[in-house]
Amino acid sequence: MAAGIDVFFTGLMLICLDGQANCPIERYYPNTAWIVKADGPRRICGWDDSTKTTLVMRFLRSEFMPSKAITCEEDDANPNCTSVIPTTQSNICVYPAPDPDEQRLESSLQWLPRISEIDGRFKAVRLEHIGDPSYTPVSINFATGVIGAGEKWPPANAGLGPPKLWLRSDMKAADNLPRELSDRLQVSYGGATQLHFTYCDGRPWLTLMAKTPRASLTIRNRAETFIIDRYNGYDNLSNLLWYYRLGIWDTTYGSCPEYSVDRRDAVILRCRRDNGRACACYDDNCNRESTFWPPLLR
Repeated sequence: MAAGIDVFFTGLMLICLDGQANCPIERYYPNTAWIVKADGPRRICGWDDSTKTTLVMRFLRSEFMPSKAITCEEDDANPNCTSVIPTTQSNICVYPAPDPDEQRLESSLQWLPRISEIDGRFKAVRLEHIGDPSYTPVSINFATGVIGAGEKWPPANAGLGPPKLWLRSDMKAADNLPRELSDRLQVSYGGATQLHFTYCDGRPWLTLMAKTPRASLTIRNRAETFIIDRYNGYDNLSNLLWYYRLGIWDTTYGSCPEYSVDRRDAVILRCRRDNGRACACYDDNCNRESTFWPPLLR
């Protein structure tokens, strides 16, 4: 495998890539991941949700050497380091060194869901919510490498057979749904040996120096709680409603359609349960690391 660094983005974040129309991109780098703040308990589009999220990065200790001491959640016996990324700064920039060998978008991006293809009434992002700390407290601005989707969900190492088929909750086929999906964006920086995290005003924060020819880390807006709307033999992804409150909708008042126990008008993603087993997660506990939490492309 060629040398370089792979960065994965997953969890509740709205990702704008260079060249996408009507997509709020920051001035620092051509791609922006807007981190969506979930701070339940809250009523979202009519749905009572207690979801809360924390922005973290995760990497193997054997693959990176941080430029300074950082706090890891796991104890020293665990090979992974999971460290909280501060959201008190509104803009974080991530870039590799040296510059990547290639800069392009891959066809695998089709495996990431787009916010407007799930419910076609979603018209545009409310720009006044982007950058508002109540909605998107931080943006991660990242350099272009080879950008595509990560492995389809669930990953092969989960041992659950082929990837799940995702449908719209209104069961209508539209905009290439139903289809298999990935839960993460992948950016590959070929030839890179370091990954720099800075505050976008120029202040340095952290550099990760690769200790192996090929290293990878994950940036995740991680759910501290998870609620599956189990409905008529399906798992409905009610967490998507946190995205929906960011939008302008083709509805009477421009607000998101109602999604409640009595009326599930908003269209979200769903998968079919198999013999009563949850399909939105790949272990019996549906914990925060084993559950489908996709970033959405604008």
